[in-house]
Amino acid sequence: MPVKEYIPIVTILILSGIIIGQNIAFMTDGFGFIRNVEQPYNLTKHYIGTPYPRVTEDMISVSKIKACIDGNYEWASFTDTGSMFPTFDYGHFVIQKTVDEDTKLYVGDIVTYKLEDNMIIHRVIKIKNDSRGLYYTVKGDNIKQPDPFKVRHDMIERVVVAVIY
Repeated sequence: MPVKEYIPIVTILILSGIIIGQNIAFMTDGFGFIRNVEQPYNLTKHYIGTPYPRVTEDMISVSKIKACIDGNYEWASFTDTGSMFPTFDYGHFVIQKTVDEDTKLYVGDIVTYKLEDNMIIHRVIKIKNDSRGLYYTVKGDNIKQPDPFKVRHDMIERVVVAVIY
């Protein structure tokens, strides 16, 4: 696993855990250190939309010892790519719902799709049709360019319904 480099925080403005400098952006790691984010991280420019609400309040139960979501869900962890930073990163987990041919996806949804032997988790930023039918343009929240190919519905295996930090 690659070693992460951190820089101690001196004096800088902190807004909701995100530190924004003039030409550089950082995210706190929770231990008083900052992590370099792709330059520059602009919250307004990167905002695409929020995921579609797939879990309703009546599906959630929380007690002193556990939290439950009714339904057929799976959890996933991540490799240390940083592509979805700051939404989630290595050490975080997501709860995902399986996608079938009837599942409607929306701009803003975070999906896991299969590309060769890899599972990639990125956000839907556009939905379009071409001569082969429906396709999605996806990208990581911390990547400037979208993935360089059309993601077809049958490539998508799951959609994120919750992030556990």
